[in-house]
Amino acid sequence: YVSRTEAAQKEMKIEWLLSIAKKLLPSVFQLKLMTDSCPVELTENSRAQWVKLLYGKLTKELEMLHIFPIDSAVGSEPNLTYHAPIGNEPVEDQKLTWKIVRELQQWYIYRNSGDEKVIIPATVIIGG
Repeated sequence: YVSRTEAAQKEMKIEWLLSIAKKLLPSVFQLKLMTDSCPVELTENSRAQWVKLLYGKLTKELEMLHIFPIDSAVGSEPNLTYHAPIGNEPVEDQKLTWKIVRELQQWYIYRNSGDEKVIIPATVIIGG
C-alpha cells in the first residue's frame, strides 16, 4: 500500500509540473524566436541582450526541473513519440528522404531517473 501511495504521489507531482510547463513553454519558445531572429546589427542592443539573458536563465531553470529540449537534428530519423511531422519538402540529397530537414518548433521533454514524458512533441518537416 505504501509503495503504491508513494508512486501515485510521485506521478501526481510530475503531472502537476508538466501542466505548469505546458503553460510556460510557449513563452519560452517566443523568447527563443526573438533571440534567433534578432538582426546582427541589434545583437549588442541592451534589450536584445536582456532577452537573450532571460531565455538562457529560463532554459537553465527548466533543466533543473528535468525539462530538456527535444533533439531534432537535421538528417536524423523522426520518432513519432518526440516529433510531430507536419509536412514534407523536396530534397536534392536522397540521404535526407524521410529524415528531418527542418525544425519548426523546438519543444520539450521531461526526463528524470528513468521517467520520460513528452510535454509537447517537436514540430518538424520531413524530406520527401
